[in-house]
Amino acid sequence: MKTKKGISLIVLVITIIVIIILAAAVLLSLSKNNPMDNARVATYENDMAEVRSAVALYISNFVAKDYYHNSPFDPTDTDVKIGINNGTDVDSNTATPKEETEGSQTNVIPTYAEQVSWDQLGLVGSSKPTSIYSCTYNVSTGEFSFTPAAGYKAQ
Repeated sequence: MKTKKGISLIVLVITIIVIIILAAAVLLSLSKNNPMDNARVATYENDMAEVRSAVALYISNFVAKDYYHNSPFDPTDTDVKIGINNGTDVDSNTATPKEETEGSQTNVIPTYAEQVSWDQLGLVGSSKPTSIYSCTYNVSTGEFSFTPAAGYKAQ
């Protein structure tokens, strides 16, 4: 009986298919259409929108509870840090408000938050933004500047 030399057609086809799959994986990782990068950018953008809505809800809840409808942030402040774990809570600031007496009238001077943590915004557990390290809210313009966590970036 003769021994066959060479490779079979099935082995050749399987080898070509494996090479095509590897080439496609390399092209996807090198191109700008990388699914992993797209997922990180989408996560970052989703977390930014979540923080914006949480800050809006935080401000509206404060205004609804406050008789004088003061803002939780001093309008003369330029920036409020958000995402700091040891932030100053607005409720603890306003628990003992400062009072100023002018004649027979006593005015309450509101105190404001300079830092707000994720917990105070209601972003805890799985809803805490993983792609954002911290952000800054400009009170006068209403704009946010975000600092991405390691491995994340804006598009």
